[in-house]
Amino acid sequence: LVEVCRFTQLGESFLPKTDGTIDISKCRPITIASTMYRLLSKVITRRLKRWNLKNGIFENTSTLYALLKDSKARSKEICIATLDLAKAFDSVPHSRILRALRKNNVDPESVDLISKMLTGTTYAEIKGLQGKPIVIHNGVRQCDPLSPLLFSLFIDEIIGRLQACGPAYDFHGEKICILAFADDLTLVADSAAGMNILLKSACDFLAESGMSLNTDKCRTLCMSRSPRSRKTFVNPAAKFNISDWKTDVSSEIPSLCATDTFRFLGHTFDGEGKIHIDTEEIRSMLKSVKSVPLKPEQKVALIRSHLLPRLQFLFSTAEADSRKAWLIDSIIRGGV
Repeated sequence: LVEVCRFTQLGESFLPKTDGTIDISKCRPITIASTMYRLLSKVITRRLKRWNLKNGIFENTSTLYALLKDSKARSKEICIATLDLAKAFDSVPHSRILRALRKNNVDPESVDLISKMLTGTTYAEIKGLQGKPIVIHNGVRQCDPLSPLLFSLFIDEIIGRLQACGPAYDFHGEKICILAFADDLTLVADSAAGMNILLKSACDFLAESGMSLNTDKCRTLCMSRSPRSRKTFVNPAAKFNISDWKTDVSSEIPSLCATDTFRFLGHTFDGEGKIHIDTEEIRSMLKSVKSVPLKPEQKVALIRSHLLPRLQFLFSTAEADSRKAWLIDSIIRGGV
């Protein structure tokens, strides 16, 4: 199996993120692997992952919602920074992944096998034309069953580095400094000074790994305590900077106001920490279903199997708003 993995060539198709683009940097690389390779990768993933059945999206979203609500209820300062890793899956170094495997006591034979699977060759395929073989030194393959687990092990190292820094938000005795799901990283601190320490530590770790942040897609939210009213308010004046090791230039992260919103794992949060459900988007989806040339019973099945589960996902995270639920229910019933 080791020899098969070592000399197996994998194809790479580039799917454009925007219609009509010819810029390869704006395309998503998708791995085209053989059935035997995918089967082996899936078997290894199951053995390494064991029985980790946690719902990471629900856990992270509900935690962020609870932190923002706690800050407002206890009039306690909180600073949040959502980070966007530039080309995260494409640039993660293999040396870091292998080191993380060894730290998690993976046996040397499995580490060697995974190393040979990572450092194989691939080729680019654009409009049916196959390019020359390319030796892979960095990154994990998208659409490979093993890739999410390997990338998560790399993220675990960042989590450990940030937890060792010290700054965090005290949530009823539990120190929380980072929420992580795949490449979505959210830093949490109880002061602006603490957030600066976390940002510097994160940037230093990424620089050591040859990675960087996409400043334009990062966001910060700072809720400060008013000395007069002793209540928290969204403070857009709190500014945070991150440095790029490639250019040695410091950039300011865009800060959110009270009227702004930001996306977090499929949910829309506002500046006060409330989760918003866009009723106009629901009406638009119902309108799209109506325009589809299907039978009435097929349209009802489409709403039941696709639209309703999306709404259940949104309502399962935050505290249920009965008025919003009744409004959405009436919209769906009216659409049917």
